Amino acid sequence: VFYVIGPDAYKRLEFIVGIDTNGKVKGISYLASEETPGVGTKVYNKDFINRFIGLNDVKDVDTLTGATKSSKAVKNGINNALKYYNEKLAEKEVVNDEN
Repeated sequence: VFYVIGPDAYKRLEFIVGIDTNGKVKGISYLASEETPGVGTKVYNKDFINRFIGLNDVKDVDTLTGATKSSKAVKNGINNALKYYNEKLAEKEVVNDEN
């Protein structure tokens, strides 16, 4: 589970992202937000959250119309968590050079 502060969000946006051992998003849970009710808070919508579930790459996930900055912050935050997981925590294949 990764704690994320949405990068470049309109206002403060904090959430956690669960990533499984296969490097795929398992869940997103919002902790705090100062986003505009009815606009930036559209990122709380289950349909938006479900766009990320099961993905190991979020580049093709569309942002939300009317909440572009907030949804982009969520997308970029998830991308950062996935990148960190893959670079630092994912099990790497061990190559045995002994012959």
